[in-house]
Amino acid sequence: KATVSVLNWPSRGGWGRAGHKGVMPVSSRINAVKPETLINIQREDGTHDRDHKVSEEKDEKMPNASIFTFEKEDHTLGNMLRTQMHTNEKVLFCGYKPDHPTVHTFFLKVQTDHGTTPATCVGQALREMLFVTRSFGTKLSEALSEHEETQPRAESKKDDAMFQG
Repeated sequence: KATVSVLNWPSRGGWGRAGHKGVMPVSSRINAVKPETLINIQREDGTHDRDHKVSEEKDEKMPNASIFTFEKEDHTLGNMLRTQMHTNEKVLFCGYKPDHPTVHTFFLKVQTDHGTTPATCVGQALREMLFVTRSFGTKLSEALSEHEETQPRAESKKDDAMFQG
């Protein structure tokens, strides 16, 4: 007899049925991603998983092409990276595919012209994405600060109501 541990499931949204309050249904628990597969673990040789995040394999079927394997990443990074790669004029082809829905790995296939290498273009795209996300974070923080300065604080409204009533 197999034992399946109960995982927490969001009570709002989720499955929307009364019988599933806070518990993931059995059908979803069977293929659930184990949390320990998503963290960095120190290997026996002393290195960390983060040291082995990306690997490159030359594609023999296409000239000047490589297939990159990204460990512990999913559609979020794969789609962003593919989109960013398409802005580079030296990239002739770029596509990605996930390994499996329960495995957080995706493959990125890149073909470039003969003036550069696929690894160079992937590195450039990752640096550009880092710049864009940091810039977005800075602008978001500034906008939130500006918004908070222009809005009265919720506590001061409560204090005013107490003194007027």
